[in-house]
Amino acid sequence: MDGGRWIPAELSTEVSRDTWRMWRAELTVPPGRHRLQSRATDTTGAPQTEQSAPPVPDGATGYPSITFAAG
Repeated sequence: MDGGRWIPAELSTEVSRDTWRMWRAELTVPPGRHRLQSRATDTTGAPQTEQSAPPVPDGATGYPSITFAAG
């Protein structure tokens, strides 16, 4: 969150080797606007690249993010 360190997330059950998995993480979020990014790893532990690329032909890359406000 907000460019801080990466933290492990709890993953949902794997559906297949070729699908993304839902995840969750508990964070302490102070009031204000924040940006949350996620980063996947493959079965070898290699993280996805930060460079964005569309899904075709080799699969999407880049760190998905959302901006939100906490009260």
